[in-house]
Amino acid sequence: MARRWSIAVLVVLAVSLAINFFLGGFVVRGGGRMDDGRFARAAAIAGLGRAPAALRHRVEATLAKHHDDIHKAIEAVRVARRNVRDSMRAEPFDRAKLDGAFAALRTQVDKMQEVIHAAVGDAIAASPGAERAQIKPPRRGD
Repeated sequence: MARRWSIAVLVVLAVSLAINFFLGGFVVRGGGRMDDGRFARAAAIAGLGRAPAALRHRVEATLAKHHDDIHKAIEAVRVARRNVRDSMRAEPFDRAKLDGAFAALRTQVDKMQEVIHAAVGDAIAASPGAERAQIKPPRRGD
C-alpha cells in the first residue's frame, strides 16, 4: 500500500513539474500575446469563476475603460521581458545583470496586476451584494 502511495505521489509531482515547465516556457516566450489587453481582460474575467452575466459585463466594461493604463502596464512587461532575453544572450554573461532583469520583470508584472486588480475591484465595488453572492468557483476547483 505504501508503495502505491509513493508511486502516486511521484506521478503527481512529475505532472506538476511538467505543467510548471510548460507555463514557465509560455511566460518566457511571451505567450498569450497581450497586444491590446484582450488577454489580460480574458484572464481577469476567467478569475471570476462562474459569475452572473451582468457582473461579468460590468467587469469587462470597467477593464475596457482602463484600457490605456492596462496597455501601458503590458508594454512595460514587454520591455522587461526583452531586457531578460538580452541579459540571457549577452556576452560576456553577467549573472547579476540577469538577476536584476528578472527582478525588474517581477516588478512590472506586479504593477500590471495591480492595474488590472484595481479595475476589477472597481467593478466589483459597483456591483450589488446579491450579484456578488452568486459568484461561484470554476467547475474544476478554486
